[in-house]
Amino acid sequence: MLAEGLPATNPDEGPRRIEDMPSMFQAAQLVGEAVMAAGAQLKPALYAAGVSSGISLLLGGRIGGGPLKLFLIYDAGNFIECQRDSPFFQIGACQYGKPILDRAMNYDSTLDEAVKVGLLSFDSTIRSDLSVGLPFDLMVMRADPKTPVIRRRIEEDDPYFRNLSARWSMLLNESRAAIPDPPFLNGDTSVVELKAPAER
Repeated sequence: MLAEGLPATNPDEGPRRIEDMPSMFQAAQLVGEAVMAAGAQLKPALYAAGVSSGISLLLGGRIGGGPLKLFLIYDAGNFIECQRDSPFFQIGACQYGKPILDRAMNYDSTLDEAVKVGLLSFDSTIRSDLSVGLPFDLMVMRADPKTPVIRRRIEEDDPYFRNLSARWSMLLNESRAAIPDPPFLNGDTSVVELKAPAER
């Protein structure tokens, strides 16, 4: 529908195609409209067949030399934009990898850190959800439109991802061992205070 075009808004114009959108915001509006139109066509038959349906998808990129934008588009056709108060979006199997993103990702994270944390999030999901596994595809788009887009397929034997996974497991175990055991298990009601490294 997006490639062939949604109906024109007035008789003097042709179909509205995704490739003709002048801004990412208008592209997100068109995708949301296509989601609603597809739902109106398909949902009654799916419901009659006892099939639950729904969609959420990510639309990201830039048009021309414009700024990078990322949108999360919902089943109802509405969408939200990635902003300072929502520095990442996630769809699919979110429950296992999201805690890492919540703790380690913020709007001011460098691109290197964001990619590393994103891979850790995937690694955690792979460990805990049997329906998720390698390979997966990574694409990194920098803010500067003159820099090339990085595309990488992370396979089972990817050396960086294997090293990252092994190091993360090792560091988690070391950190767990460094945290004091719960004192209340031995009847101790005192509170263990956490101090910043500089104060130790």
